[in-house]
Amino acid sequence: MDVSEIIAQFLALVRENGGRYAGSLERIKLQDARTQDILHDIELNEHTDEELLALTQELAVVRRERRIDKDAFEIAEKIKLCMARQEIPVAVKAFERMLGDVRKVENYHENRVYRRKVDV
Repeated sequence: MDVSEIIAQFLALVRENGGRYAGSLERIKLQDARTQDILHDIELNEHTDEELLALTQELAVVRRERRIDKDAFEIAEKIKLCMARQEIPVAVKAFERMLGDVRKVENYHENRVYRRKVDV
């Protein structure tokens, strides 16, 4: 992997974090609502043993999905808080400029040719 690819991945992580943050938060809210629906269904309605088993299995799936979303949210939140610091956008711009410079050098290295200095 080229250095420019690593820098580009970092910049993509920074740029896309807002969407990850908001998406994770929305999915957590949805999983919370699904959890409440299942719990209220169990609490307020009569169920056979098979129905209760199906509801508890569904609840387990919902809780696992929520955990995945919450883990992603916690990471995105840390990145968002860091990006909110005043000096960070300036650093990101510097990384963008550096990416362009590194790509130019990598391109030069890939396409360079040796020109003889003397005739031998």
